[in-house]
Amino acid sequence: MSTGPTNDETDFDQLVRLAKTQREAFAALYDRYFPLVHRYCQRRLLNCAAADDLSSEVFLHVAQSIRRFPGQTELDFRRWIYRITTNEINAYFRKRLRRQTLFERALRGGWWNDRTATPDSSTTNNTSGEADTEEQTEILLQALAALSPREQSVITLRFWEGLSYEEVGHIVDARAATVRVIASRAIAALREKLVGQQPSNTLPREGGGS
Repeated sequence: MSTGPTNDETDFDQLVRLAKTQREAFAALYDRYFPLVHRYCQRRLLNCAAADDLSSEVFLHVAQSIRRFPGQTELDFRRWIYRITTNEINAYFRKRLRRQTLFERALRGGWWNDRTATPDSSTTNNTSGEADTEEQTEILLQALAALSPREQSVITLRFWEGLSYEEVGHIVDARAATVRVIASRAIAALREKLVGQQPSNTLPREGGGS
């Protein structure tokens, strides 16, 4: 029986169970989730080297704990690994660098535009349009920097990683309804800071999804 990823969700559930005791299954799980964890770290840390280091630390923790992991499905594993990553990121901020310093460094280096440009902004050759996008991005980053770590986690997980409110709730240890409130208040705070400075379509959209 193959332990590698397939398009069948049941096979991924089995992969999670096998990864507790089989190296090959854990390696397949690593290949599937390391890019997601690394992307999440980049979006929160705004530093490629730090994202590399922290992603490795996350998977070291996962490797050491996988045998005791009580979950049985890929959904369980996804919630677990995002929670570990979120905790590691928040610990990183507390112990090493202030978030504001990282955001300011990202703005100076053009980090955000290089890695999170929308399809329209990444394909256009319009210099004026690119300048407008860079200015909007700078304003958005400054507003994001003022959010609390929990609000940043919720905004990133919900709107950039595309997780449901329920999944985000499991990761940040809150009910889905509470996550909705946090997201709504964070977006309102962003809108208040950004009003009159850039178009509202640069903000995350608070959809009606789960």
